[in-house]
Amino acid sequence: REKQHDFFARDGSNLLHRAKITLADALCGLQLDVKTLDAKPRILRVNFREPITPTTTKVIAGEGMPKSKSPGERGDLIISFD
Repeated sequence: REKQHDFFARDGSNLLHRAKITLADALCGLQLDVKTLDAKPRILRVNFREPITPTTTKVIAGEGMPKSKSPGERGDLIISFD
């Protein structure tokens, strides 16, 4: 059984990240730092220059979980907003 994580949810090999942002950031854009779950954690810096709506999502290819049936391939990291 999979443990719940504070920042990520899993959908197959994709990781879902829901970021909480302020109204000012939603209107003006922001730079979002997302810590990865790799064995050696990294910080992904994602820039949003356009206004963000509740339906805005950003897909970062290849930054999700490893695909069990395709060694060497990874799912995507999908960022959405509250």
